[in-house]
Amino acid sequence: ELPSTDRLPWVEPGLEPALWSLTEHQRVAVVLCHGFQWTHQEVAELLELSRSTVQNHVERGLAHLRRALEVDTDD
Repeated sequence: ELPSTDRLPWVEPGLEPALWSLTEHQRVAVVLCHGFQWTHQEVAELLELSRSTVQNHVERGLAHLRRALEVDTDD
C-alpha cells in the first residue's frame, strides 16, 4: 500500500488514484525507479523479471500516468 499523500508537502491530487490505476508491476516499477531512483536492473531482480520487461512496465506506466493527469509532453 502506498503512503497517503495527505502528509506530503504538495502532490498532484490526481497522482494517488492514477498510481492505483496502474497494474501492480507498473506501479512498483514506476515508484521504485522514479520515486526511489532504483535502476531497472534492481527492480528486475526484486520482481524476478527481465530488465527489458521492467523498462516496458515503467514506460507504459508513465504513459498511463501522463494520460490520466493530462500532462502534455509536446514542446
